[in-house]
This record gives sequence, C-alpha cells and structure tokens, in this order.
Amino acid sequence: DVYKRQIQMSESCVPLEPGQNAWYVEPPFDLLANHFPCSIETVSAKRVALLFTAHDMTPPELHGREMIVPTHSYGTRFCLRFDRQTTGDDLADDSLELFVRDLLESRSRHGEIYTYAGSQLIALNLFTNPSCFDAQSMRRYLGEDKQREDNPPHLYGVLNDMVNSLKRDDKSQMLVLESNGPGTGISFSLNQSLEFFQMALPSEAHFSDRITTALYILHTFTNAKMSRNDDSCRCLLYTSPSPRDS
Repeated sequence: DVYKRQIQMSESCVPLEPGQNAWYVEPPFDLLANHFPCSIETVSAKRVALLFTAHDMTPPELHGREMIVPTHSYGTRFCLRFDRQTTGDDLADDSLELFVRDLLESRSRHGEIYTYAGSQLIALNLFTNPSCFDAQSMRRYLGEDKQREDNPPHLYGVLNDMVNSLKRDDKSQMLVLESNGPGTGISFSLNQSLEFFQMALPSEAHFSDRITTALYILHTFTNAKMSRNDDSCRCLLYTSPSPRDS
C-alpha cells in the first residue's frame, strides 16, 4: 500500500509515515511564519496529507480538515515534531523555541544549512563541504531583479539585498556575522561574502584575493586547535570594503 510505506527523504532524514506529529508552515517560508501543529495522515511519493485537530494554536476553520502538500516540500511547508531530547526539555508545545528547534533539525537532516528569520539568516555548520558555493550559484541569486523568495534561503540572497540597497539608496550597508562559539564557520562565510561582492560590485583586479590573503595571515596568529578543526578563529574580524563607480 503506497500510503503505508515509509518515504525516505534522504539517507540522513527521518522517514515519513502516517501518525507522526508534524508542523504545517504557512508560505512564504520563514522561521517567523505562522505555523500550526498537525499530524501526518497519509504519505505517498509525491504528496503528504496533513490532518489538523482542535488545538489552541490552530485556527478554528482548520479543525478536522486535511491539507495536501508536496512530499518534496518537507522542511519548508511542513516538518516533523520531534520528541523531547532530554528529560530537562520543558519547552511548551506552543513555544516558538520548540518550532524553531524542530524546523532547523528537519532541514539539517535534509542537508539544508540556511533558514530565513525575517531579515536575518540562520546558518548551521554541519561540518561538511557545502556544494552550494560557486559562480553558478552566485549568478542564480545576483541581480537587481532577484527577490529573496525567488530562491531557497542562502547567504547569497542576503548579500544581494545588500548590494541592491547600496546601489538604490547610496548608503553604507553592514553585514554582521555572529556565532555561538568558535569553529562555527564565520571565517568561511566572510570569505564567501567577499567573493560575492567581487562579482557583484565593480572593483580592482584581485580585490577579494588580497583581502582573503590578509585574513589568512591574521588566522595564522589567531587560530586555535579545536576538537573538530584546527583553524578556529579567536579574534574579531572587521572588514570594510568601499566600492566605487568604475
């Protein structure tokens, strides 16, 4: 029976099967979007039926209704509600923290490292080599006609918004990269940001290469060896490129 068999989203994902608790996320996809608890009623290779029951978080018009969503929209239109991870996990069922934890975990198990939260971008370091950083990916996000919702969440989407605001308003823009500790990928994100600016803004030849080399020298004196890597930066980096008309 196609509705009873488990659908494996990927090798690292939890299989989907009827009866699992889930979250439904209203479009457009965002960590701050409206979200409602539900359960998986049926599963097929292309579609998942979500069942809404009476709950304080759910609008009355959805009580007892089913909603069909594409199976491939796992991590954007819906995600699983995971069990408590520790005995001290006392998050309320309707807490935003619980929804954020479940959504980020669902996306990370599907290999997705970026998630929008309003104007901010949440990044997870899965300690793997991401394949979404290349010239082709840059061109996918770069352009005055590109909107953030046109593509999946990505650092390039935030950077393109900055470039467009700089050109439109002629005002300085600031990008703050903040982490919860060393070894989380801040230096990597900074280098990728400089590469994007190199393509998006007119600059002198090898502009990005010179800054990247300078950062490498700084890292030589400020990095520390950690359990997961040996290049964890222990200093505050401040880069201030000043693009100008060519």
